[in-house]
Amino acid sequence: MKKRLITIIIICLTLIAVVPISANAVDSSRNFEFKLSVNPDSAKSGEQITVTLTLVRTDLKADATYPIYAMQDEITFDQRLFKLVGQPVLSDEVKDTGFRTAARNDNGVTRIIMSFVSSNPSGDEFPAVLTVGSFRLEALYNTQSGAASINNTNYKMLTPNGKDQYSSSGENAAVQVTGTAGSSSTPGDGSVIGGGNGSGGLIGIKPEDEAEFNLAETPVPGVDTPRFRDVGFDHWALAYVEYMARLGFVKGKTSEEYYCPSDPITRAEFVTILSRMSGEIMPDDYGAEFEDVDSGMYYAAPVKWAADAGITLGSGASAFSPDAPISREQIAAMIVRYAEYKNYAFVQINTPKDFADSGSITSYAKNYVEIMQQANIINGYEDESFRPTGNATRAETAKILALIHYSVSKYR
Repeated sequence: MKKRLITIIIICLTLIAVVPISANAVDSSRNFEFKLSVNPDSAKSGEQITVTLTLVRTDLKADATYPIYAMQDEITFDQRLFKLVGQPVLSDEVKDTGFRTAARNDNGVTRIIMSFVSSNPSGDEFPAVLTVGSFRLEALYNTQSGAASINNTNYKMLTPNGKDQYSSSGENAAVQVTGTAGSSSTPGDGSVIGGGNGSGGLIGIKPEDEAEFNLAETPVPGVDTPRFRDVGFDHWALAYVEYMARLGFVKGKTSEEYYCPSDPITRAEFVTILSRMSGEIMPDDYGAEFEDVDSGMYYAAPVKWAADAGITLGSGASAFSPDAPISREQIAAMIVRYAEYKNYAFVQINTPKDFADSGSITSYAKNYVEIMQQANIINGYEDESFRPTGNATRAETAKILALIHYSVSKYR
């Protein structure tokens, strides 16, 4: 009978991300506190904090031990204020035990789930004050400052019968967030020219926005040592690459130390960066969307995400061409579709312009190119051409996407 009860508990906790544990009664013979703490307790836009979950049995001394049968805690934060950096990790105290952790997105909120189930009918012994695990958050770039909360929303400590729960309470954590100063609430005159409904943010690059990435100062503010050997203080794209790397959106190519800024960016690399910028958790499995995308490749999940979101339609029948350099018109198309998916709206900065090679722009991409030009994101060359089939380098891509991310964060 005991073995059957433990099996039931295991099944319940395995499905925790979909079906919350329910309990019929509360047993007050034991009292628990699910306590969140942050370090540091304040962050400027772009800075990181560490959130730690500590489980405290309040009716025992700190050095006492007791058996845990099963528990769960669900921690939430607002995706408009914070971005999860990496994945949640368990403490050394609970590694190699029945504890586990996961993360998922849910309507603008990220949920960090930490749970435990014992394979022992008598439970597993743990100290009365137990550090369960932690995760890192980065304060997002926005114009607002104030107190933000990391919340305990669904915490339970189950009794041995698997039906009831012990008395528990949850303590939230407060973070003082300092935003970036913004000169206005909207870029340009506010005329929307494409994208979504604007509820997620506005995209339009004003001259002063780009000036904030000015490399006239050496070293670049906030950068003591460039993280990539081939993007140093003398490289025009240093600020953009550092911005994107600091947020975890771009990484080295041939190694962690080399970004390869002059290499053309591939379709797989571009989609992968967009997926990281989205802040969403990628699909666990890759369905055969495209015949040339191997499920074992780093870009498989981002490509599936982009296909499901309507950001990419592939490069042909059942093909994605992951290693092919992405063209300028394809970049324009994917950025506008990404904005539609995220409900970002483009705002007009430039007056409409006819490029000398407008006739060379593929029909499907004409509107996308017009939006990019008017929002001052992708412009033409000195010879008045757009060069739709030309490629963008990894450095140029970092600039384009850094300015988009900054604009969305600034003009919410």
